Amino acid sequence: MFWPATKICGQTKEKLVAEGYCVKCKAKKEIANAQEVTMKNGRPAIQGVCPDCGTKIFSIQSSKKS
Repeated sequence: MFWPATKICGQTKEKLVAEGYCVKCKAKKEIANAQEVTMKNGRPAIQGVCPDCGTKIFSIQSSKKS
């Protein structure tokens, strides 16, 4: 089962702004403390926490470069 895709809203020099699905809140939320990470298989992902409940949000991104 796939959750709705994460949408990267923008990136500033200090802060990455991304939106993802929080499983605990059951809603799309802006990811707090977002970090770009690379998984073992080389795919990019965004990792952070939900600003409301503090649950981890991990969202896999598209591996295609645009």
